[in-house]
Amino acid sequence: MGSRKIHHKNLVKTCMAIIIRRSYHQILEEDCKISTDEFNVPLATALKEVKRKMNIDMKKFLTLIMDLDLVRRQADSLGATSRIDGTRSSALEIILDELTYNIHDLSPFLMAFSEPRWKLEVILQYLSKYCMKASVRTRRANIPNEITVDSVLSNFSTTVNAKTIAKKISSGIFQMLLAHLFQACLSIQEDNCTDNSTKKTGNTLSEISKKFVFAIQNLRETEEGLEIVSFVKEALFTATLLAGKIGNDDVLIQ
Repeated sequence: MGSRKIHHKNLVKTCMAIIIRRSYHQILEEDCKISTDEFNVPLATALKEVKRKMNIDMKKFLTLIMDLDLVRRQADSLGATSRIDGTRSSALEIILDELTYNIHDLSPFLMAFSEPRWKLEVILQYLSKYCMKASVRTRRANIPNEITVDSVLSNFSTTVNAKTIAKKISSGIFQMLLAHLFQACLSIQEDNCTDNSTKKTGNTLSEISKKFVFAIQNLRETEEGLEIVSFVKEALFTATLLAGKIGNDDVLIQ
């Protein structure tokens, strides 16, 4: 059983490594190198396509693993599993551990991993380490307390709260996480995902947008000269439009 745990963990870590290597910025860099290579152009083009498809397949495969973990967890909560099924860390737990200890992989992974339902869950669970109280787990269900986008954003409702939380990592990382969180919410709304995914937002899209704008504003006040990257600016622009605040908050996206 021990070997199963090791293999499962290594499998998830390998999937993550492939996804991270083929993140958006690295794709641009590799494509530029290929385009300047005057030799073996067909081979270079084919290699680029193979890498692109492998990245897509790895994301689908990782999503499938996480879906299976969810089914297993639900079966366990109903007492439908036995000792022969063994125990192991879920893919979600492994991903969270890897991103916690390798924080430099956080942005590339979130940029590349686009499945909104699980992306939302990854970010919520990651932020809960810094924003929420420790979760309470039952003996069989092993399911953390419900965490929503609304409850996470509420942690940044004041400058004092935002400053306290920002000390744990940095304001820049938190603004990046919140921007990805907001974008995942938009994707879930657009894709008409399951009711469970919709419940994860915890409020209307308009209210979520308002809280996101205020959260970024409060984070900016915690660190003088904090740079807002283009990805966060785009999320802010969308949020201000949805919240009906574009006239008052132009300063946030400048």
